[in-house]
Amino acid sequence: MKIVSSNPVSVAEAKELINKRMKDGELNYEQTLASEHSEKFANGTSKSVMKKATEVVKKNEKIPLETAIKIVDIAPKTLSTLKSLMLKDKVELTDDELSEILKLVG
Repeated sequence: MKIVSSNPVSVAEAKELINKRMKDGELNYEQTLASEHSEKFANGTSKSVMKKATEVVKKNEKIPLETAIKIVDIAPKTLSTLKSLMLKDKVELTDDELSEILKLVG
């Protein structure tokens, strides 16, 4: 299989894609598990998640869109949780910058 392009998706968007796939036919085992997961953990619609993720990126351009989407998906409540999400990209932000992000996604 050749990958032509790759785009990050939120849990809410994955939920919409799986629901669309369900209308076309039966889901396989992995898709069924993904559907159950997305039903439990989707925060809003794909448009609202993308809007918030874009706001996070605008607030601090050091944060990649993929990480911003994950932040909105998880909706952390504490600075320590948000810091752990930022570790993957090795983005270091001050506590004030992190607090502003928490306000945006909270």
